[in-house]
Amino acid sequence: MKKKLLSILLIAVLVFGMGLTGCGGGGGPIEGGGDDGKSGETHYWRIQAFTGSGTTFHVWAQHLAELITNMSGGRLTVEAFGGGEIVETFDMPNAVRDGILEGALGYSTLWTVEYGMPLFTSWPGEFSDVFDYWYWAKYGGGLEIWNDVLSPFDVKILVGGLFDTENFLWSNKPIQTIDDLKSLKLRMMPLGGDILAANGVSVVFLPAGEIVPSIERGVIDAAEYSIPQMDRTLGFHDVAKYYHKPGWHQPSFLMEFAINGAAWRALEPDLQAIVEAACDTNSVYTWMQCAIINNEAEVYFRENGNELVILPDEVVATLYEWGEAFFADLSASDPFVARVLESRKVFMQWWVPYKDNLHIPYPDWAYDRAGDLPYVLVPST
Repeated sequence: MKKKLLSILLIAVLVFGMGLTGCGGGGGPIEGGGDDGKSGETHYWRIQAFTGSGTTFHVWAQHLAELITNMSGGRLTVEAFGGGEIVETFDMPNAVRDGILEGALGYSTLWTVEYGMPLFTSWPGEFSDVFDYWYWAKYGGGLEIWNDVLSPFDVKILVGGLFDTENFLWSNKPIQTIDDLKSLKLRMMPLGGDILAANGVSVVFLPAGEIVPSIERGVIDAAEYSIPQMDRTLGFHDVAKYYHKPGWHQPSFLMEFAINGAAWRALEPDLQAIVEAACDTNSVYTWMQCAIINNEAEVYFRENGNELVILPDEVVATLYEWGEAFFADLSASDPFVARVLESRKVFMQWWVPYKDNLHIPYPDWAYDRAGDLPYVLVPST
């Protein structure tokens, strides 16, 4: 069935791509090509994920590579490598700029051109529904700003994957109050970590491989890293008893697919359309897979004796207020952050009232097994 769906998608994308090259306001066929605008040239890309070989994010990068390769009929062959296999993760932006990599599936925090770059892939306190985030990026102006700020690097930015909320943090005592949070020394990434630090929380940054050993040795008291499946991969459940939700610091995530500008321009228009369609397809795929693998991870946590803590409403409300005040102060002195925040505001004021009018409450019986959560969804036969 999957092969049949992929074949249908391939045909649809190819037809759409050929339509782009043959109509509208565009000149004639590409030089050296036939009447259909295709040169017949084949291309090979090396892309890298931002986590190591075999991890969830590398697997999702491989899925994107396979989609592009298959949908293009092999005219664009893409090979996906794990983080560090070609260049170190934090060198990926420069590697894409310089053509060492044709592409990288990562996160916008790696770019240091502006302090506010993390806002394109994770926004503290906002976009708990990743669809809202994706919609802002694609249709609300987010991608335009994203590509504009990175224009000096000559890259093409697309959204290549989606996933939902991360665990807020792991610790060996449950967090029930803001004072509990302030009693910890914790690892957290910007911008969430910067917001906490500005409000009296002791925050440090550690690379992924150092987090679990640091909890184990008592160097830090708590830490966040990623979605439940990735936390399981790193072994958080072995060194901390409690994990907390919701992930205020990163309610959802857009995976950035950064493409070398020369490599992008070398593609015929139909291949560019295929890459864009493959990114959209991979985004839906990763979004749906995320719920499955995260629930499986949480079943494992429960069996391991770990306990889920839901942050009290007043804690979440305080964190949100901290974030809003932080960004208000920052935007007064940072024009780029102000530009991104204004784009988000204009979009949300247009989108949220419309979306609210579409909502129908869930039926009461949908909560009958809430006490059993988490559990693995077994499809009916």
